[in-house]
Amino acid sequence: EDIYSLGYTFCELVFSSLVALSPGSSFPDASQDRFKKTFEDTFELDVDSFRDYCIAEDVWAPAIAFLDRADRAGWLLLRDMLQAKAKFSEVSLTDLLGSPLFPGQGRR
Repeated sequence: EDIYSLGYTFCELVFSSLVALSPGSSFPDASQDRFKKTFEDTFELDVDSFRDYCIAEDVWAPAIAFLDRADRAGWLLLRDMLQAKAKFSEVSLTDLLGSPLFPGQGRR
């Protein structure tokens, strides 16, 4: 449950801090609640469809670019964290730290 919750915290952190606001635009809702409802209810944990949804929002271009780094390593990390609740025995913190998104950690 902790890794699952960390996934939504990571999502909120990325989408609330990496935004491209144009003059006069408002800050988008990047709350954990919004992403949880969207990711689980609308896209049924499908990261690719969720990514496509996010691409439609120009304001999130910097967040998408970050998550797309290293062959979409951020999206894969997000997927693994958000699916940890259902696949508890298959996800560990060591595996997550081995993500190419964290190059200093390396795969173990």
